[in-house]
Amino acid sequence: MEIHVEKMDKVVIVRLEGERATLQNAWEFRNALSELVDRGENRVVVDLSPVNFADSSFLGVLIHFFKILVRRDGELKVVGLNSNLRILFEMANLTRLFDIYETVDDALRESVQIPK
Repeated sequence: MEIHVEKMDKVVIVRLEGERATLQNAWEFRNALSELVDRGENRVVVDLSPVNFADSSFLGVLIHFFKILVRRDGELKVVGLNSNLRILFEMANLTRLFDIYETVDDALRESVQIPK
């Protein structure tokens, strides 16, 4: 799995390239998010468009960084869930935790302006 990071205005977009988000790549994902948090980034959009499967270790990383960012008055939004991931997020009650959008543009339009 490749992870691409780009900054648009005050929001960092993390794009995942790969069909499976599992323990094998959860550490790479965790390290990428850790670097962002260490740099003081507090507004993150994670694009899961190409992902067809995510396991609990990967979801745990998402939840962990959601909590960190919220404590810092930030946000972590999720975009691009296919039907399989949407069902998983609903079953795990993650749709109540995360703001979920169809596209990155949708998430950016709805992003709250947080002063730095």
